[in-house]
Formats: sequence, structure tokens, C-alpha cells
Amino acid sequence: MINTIRLINVKKNNMKRSKNLNRREFISKTVATGIGLNIVPSFVLGGNRKISPSDKINVALIGSGTQALKQLPGWLQRDELQFISVCDPNKESYDYPLWGRSHKEQQGAPGGRKISRNRIDKFYAEKSGKSSYKGVSTYADFSEQLEKEQSLDSIFIMTPDHLHGTIIQAGMNKKLSVATHKPIGNFMNET
Repeated sequence: MINTIRLINVKKNNMKRSKNLNRREFISKTVATGIGLNIVPSFVLGGNRKISPSDKINVALIGSGTQALKQLPGWLQRDELQFISVCDPNKESYDYPLWGRSHKEQQGAPGGRKISRNRIDKFYAEKSGKSSYKGVSTYADFSEQLEKEQSLDSIFIMTPDHLHGTIIQAGMNKKLSVATHKPIGNFMNET
């Protein structure tokens, strides 16, 4: 009982001290706060027209074939997007169909989750001026990706058409924003 009364008195005394802030303490704390804000880089606070990390849209790419890899460079240029995860059942191959004019390639186009992750990591490393970047997870199954990636805001679906409806529904059930390559579904009941 006595220890409890002492603890209450100590808390009351500490509260009185914090309320009775003298001029010298006020100035020193204000200056320290100002210095702290000046030391924080502008990109953290979103200054100089930069988007702060907390305002970025965390995106997962689902499907890493020819179309996804053609779209990816443009998406990476958008500062408001942060790619954090890639999904494709194919880990890595060079047999995707080539679109457009052939350049006498001996093999098909690259594709798969490892190819996409490497391109995203390389872009973010170069953008930050670092030698490497390792911030992108990979999955073979989109349902596992959606379950484990808790910080996702949006998914970009670049799979074959027959999978769009299923993945769209799974993303919407997780309350995610969904973007998909055309078409949304092959049949009316998929949309």
C-alpha cells in the first residue's frame, strides 16, 4: 500500500514538472525538434514534389510473361507505385512468345517470377544509387501471395485471360485495388 502511494506521488511530481516547462527548456526542445526536422531527408516527408514512402501504393504483379515485362518499365517509372511482390508459376524461362518484329532471337522472350524480380530489384537499386536492392518477394501461387503479403494495396494482373476473373475476385475479397490486362473475363459470369 505504501509503495503504491509513493508511486502515485512520483507520477504526480513528474506531471507537475512536465506542465511547468520553463523558458530555457522550451527553447532547447523547440530547437532540437527543428534540427530533427531539418535532418530528415525530404523524400521521407514527401518534400520537393517527392512521394513519401507512406504514400506509395504497394503493388503485387501477378503474371510475369511477355505482356507484363513490356509494361513493367513504364510502371516502375511511376514514383507513386512500389512493387513489393511478383507471382508466376514459372520461375524462369526463355520460351515466351515474341510479340512484334523478330530481332533474329535464337530463343523466345524471357519470363517468369525470377526475371521480373531481378528487373524490379535492378531498377530500385539504380534509382536509390545502391549496388543492390532486395525488397521484392516471389510466389508461384497467387492465393499464397495474397495471404502472406499483408501490406499490399493493389494487384496488377497480367496472366492469361482465363485466370483474370478468379484472381480479380480473390483480390477484391482482400479489399485490394485491382488492375487487369484485357479482358476482365471470358464469360459474363466471370465479371
